Amino acid sequence: MSTERVSGGVAFDVDSLKNHESGKELFGDGETGASSRTTLLSMALPQDVKRSDLRMIKFPAPAPQLGNPSPLGLLGFALATMVAGAQKLGLDEEGGSFIAAVAMTLGGVAQIIAGILCFYKNNTFSLTAFCGFGLHWFQIGLTLSLTLSGIYLPSTTYNGLAGVYYGLWTLFAIILTIASFRINKVMTFTLVNVVLVFGFDIGAQFQHWAERTSGVFTVGATLGAVYLFAADIINELFGEPIVPLWPSDAHKDDFIASRGYVPKVHYHKEATSAAVL
Repeated sequence: MSTERVSGGVAFDVDSLKNHESGKELFGDGETGASSRTTLLSMALPQDVKRSDLRMIKFPAPAPQLGNPSPLGLLGFALATMVAGAQKLGLDEEGGSFIAAVAMTLGGVAQIIAGILCFYKNNTFSLTAFCGFGLHWFQIGLTLSLTLSGIYLPSTTYNGLAGVYYGLWTLFAIILTIASFRINKVMTFTLVNVVLVFGFDIGAQFQHWAERTSGVFTVGATLGAVYLFAADIINELFGEPIVPLWPSDAHKDDFIASRGYVPKVHYHKEATSAAVL
């Protein structure tokens, strides 16, 4: 451990102190850690440093323990996708108000909240996926609500514009699918179905059969999301991988049962635009 004199006190290399065997007591929780701080630092102090200098030492704040937000996002994704898929399959073609409400709340708000919380878990993939899909569903619900209320009426060029929109979402889903190869096979299965849903949504703007086909693949996307939801909840509570996810070799050690998917390194530094420590 290194020290240096600062104005009115001493600055310690706290990180190196953590590696010391006694560092667990110093930075630990509870009365043991608190009572041993002065003793441990006194033993480590150079002879020319006074005990009063200890008041100048600033200890790092412990990192907050956050829950796994992914189940919330997966729940919203699964419910919104299945409700929309049921409408595409003709089970309820007149339930526009209900679909709009589900899309804006579960599909939109729930996924956006989950995505923002994934930011604090250092999980860029889930952050992007949940916020992206959440905003998509919120837009769907808002557009449907405005249409049903008569405030917004689709123009004659609506189908062509919607086709371009779903084309871009297909590209976005393909990129997420490629990235999922480094996560787990269930995630890949789910996103492949999402790609097919968006792909057939392009054709659905012009052909009715494409809408029905898109509805079929929403079932696959929903089942994949429900499976991921079950794995996150059950594996965390039982503390072991009861529900297998078949993670990729690159990230098989990132799946911690008690904390969910926790990437120790933000993929690879050389593969990102900025180094993430």
